[in-house]
Amino acid sequence: MPLLILIALLVVVLIHMSMRYNRLVALRHEMQHSWADIETLLAQRQALLRELVEGCRRARTEPASLDGLLEVCAAAAMARESHDMVRLGEAETRLRACLAELRRDIGLDSPEIDRLDATLAEQAEGYNQLVALHNLRIEQFPDVLVAHLFAFSPAQAWRFATGARPAALLEQSISSGR
Repeated sequence: MPLLILIALLVVVLIHMSMRYNRLVALRHEMQHSWADIETLLAQRQALLRELVEGCRRARTEPASLDGLLEVCAAAAMARESHDMVRLGEAETRLRACLAELRRDIGLDSPEIDRLDATLAEQAEGYNQLVALHNLRIEQFPDVLVAHLFAFSPAQAWRFATGARPAALLEQSISSGR
């Protein structure tokens, strides 16, 4: 009889731990899916920015900020491909500043870029919430046991430099003198 109780207890513990593992896996997949959505938006915006650059060249309007935009786009693409969240956040901050300069220099008005920036901000917020939840879960007992056993590592949130805001808000603050 004591052997049956021990076996039943072991089965309950194994079921509980497998449920914890499955929740961590589901959270990791949700994070990866959220990041894939962000990468898609970043690629769409980069294509729009390339079109913007080509349009400026065709119109023979090449402010100095255009070269900076191309350089920052390349840096953002490299950071995105290497999944370096810190470099990507820095590149995105510089990219938004370059867009604000272009808005000022040539009167750039691109609702499509503004829409993508707003969507990116929302997606980044959702992604960062998933990262925070993931990192919290892998540090809490008993999930920490499963996390160590199956090598779940902390994820890195996507942050912009202090004060960085979407391009549309930067433009508004420049035009209003804030």
